[in-house]
Amino acid sequence: MNKKLFETPFWPPLYGLIVLSNLLAANPDTSTWETIYEEKFTDIEEGELPEDFFILDGDFEVITKEGNKCLKLSGKPVGEHGFLYGPRISSNSFEVSFSCLGGVKSRRHSVFAGSLGGMRGLTFRSNPVSKKLSFAFAEEMQSEIPVPNWSSNNWIKIHLKVTTVGEMLKCKISVLAKDSFQQLIQKGEFLMKDRVRSGRCALWGFSYAEKEMYWDDLEIQVLR
Repeated sequence: MNKKLFETPFWPPLYGLIVLSNLLAANPDTSTWETIYEEKFTDIEEGELPEDFFILDGDFEVITKEGNKCLKLSGKPVGEHGFLYGPRISSNSFEVSFSCLGGVKSRRHSVFAGSLGGMRGLTFRSNPVSKKLSFAFAEEMQSEIPVPNWSSNNWIKIHLKVTTVGEMLKCKISVLAKDSFQQLIQKGEFLMKDRVRSGRCALWGFSYAEKEMYWDDLEIQVLR
């Protein structure tokens, strides 16, 4: 990941759904989207991991939390912990989504980050100082989207949608309420000259709050 871009502490994710979309001139038919990967951890034994996971660093395991299986990252030691998952994405149009839960201790918050198209692809991470969601591509800053209504200690769902249009990538970010995932809270957009590379998806957790972090409902779709 881009150490320079992400060298400061970061704010926890928004209590809502973050949608990153590169819109076509005419919206594609949703019936053409196909799920190529889905992991809800229901068939994974506690203490184990899915076979497709590649742990970059950190103490990850599947547990049962409030009657539901999910992936857990230990809160200690604090560090840059992450994993690769799913198939290598080669499509120019794809959607990646997952649920996550962090924590807070004093002024320290859990931070979630990720990458699409390999570890040097399109990366995203939250910033606690400026309350913005930062995006970078191939270690080059792309945009910072202001998201003022952050919260920890609540499950959120993050949804990232990318589709290519000509020579540019127009990315629209929308923040939706957690209860219905329909009420718009915040939005923004930015342009990219380069397309997202082919590669596996990566997710990271930074347990600055020294509390356990959780993931669930991992899904990848591609446009056929």
